[in-house]
Amino acid sequence: MNIGIIGAGRWGTALAKLLSTGFERVYLWAWEKEVYEGILREKRNPLYFPFLKLPENISPVKDFKEIENLEYIVVAVPTQFIRNTILYFKPKKKPIIISVAKGLEIKSLKRPSEVIREVLKNKIKTVFVLSGPNFAEEIAKELPTATVLAGEKRFEKKLIFLQKKFSNPSFRVYLSFDLKGVELGGALKNVYAIGAGIIDGMGLGYNARASFIMRSMVEMVRCGKKMGARAKTFAGLSGLGDLILTSTGDLSRNRTFGILIARGEVPEKALSKLGTVEGYYTVKPLIKIARKHKIEIPIAQKIYEILYRKKPIKSAIYELMTRKLKEEDIL
Repeated sequence: MNIGIIGAGRWGTALAKLLSTGFERVYLWAWEKEVYEGILREKRNPLYFPFLKLPENISPVKDFKEIENLEYIVVAVPTQFIRNTILYFKPKKKPIIISVAKGLEIKSLKRPSEVIREVLKNKIKTVFVLSGPNFAEEIAKELPTATVLAGEKRFEKKLIFLQKKFSNPSFRVYLSFDLKGVELGGALKNVYAIGAGIIDGMGLGYNARASFIMRSMVEMVRCGKKMGARAKTFAGLSGLGDLILTSTGDLSRNRTFGILIARGEVPEKALSKLGTVEGYYTVKPLIKIARKHKIEIPIAQKIYEILYRKKPIKSAIYELMTRKLKEEDIL
């Protein structure tokens, strides 16, 4: 059995290597000509992981027609580019889509799986979501990793099948039927990881970072519950697990972005150094959603003000620390 991956960035390339052990052939669609030719000729992605020799059963493709008959398709494109990318994907069979993107679309306020459903409509069978504390580089190096695959209960047999196909001795997959919760955890943690980076960049200490991470999870739970997700999902791998990783790991672009902001760089310059920073884009729709549903997310609000309203970081921290005292709420 074969599988296709749309997107040959870090995540898509790492997943291609991972899935090469569970599928006969992995078709990796690449936008960049350089990436396509590098994998075709040398079995290496010259832009992402040039050190990584890819298995022989990974085939680069540049035309969607080469993957339109596959039963399983992974979408590994950054959230803000999903809509315009899959617009040209015309599957002949009704595939199952596995989304690995983490974010919220700025204009529509929708999750990646919702965008995919909206664009492809009745051309697909369903959409699953894979999310967790998963740095692509560590997965590529086959370091021990766990993640969550989520989908509707009625597709349980397909979920179990893919759980086995995606799992190996270095990559353990758990199942969830709370797709909203798993997907929201992956999206929202990026916003808060920027805040954690700001704390580290300001040298505010471990107490501040630990407190920040815990109160950030509370805000994630608030949002999730209002949007129909289960609170307990956010205590798992795709919630707190991913939040901890992205808020503390040196490989996190969101955390690094926050550090650069704390050191005085403007967002535009920091983005030019790092490329895609999902949390920077996700905070805008998150604030709109919070206003619409009257969700209290003071931490995310201050991150938004720092990034988009040029609020001084010290002022934002002071305002958070001097809010009205209250009883701790968790879940």
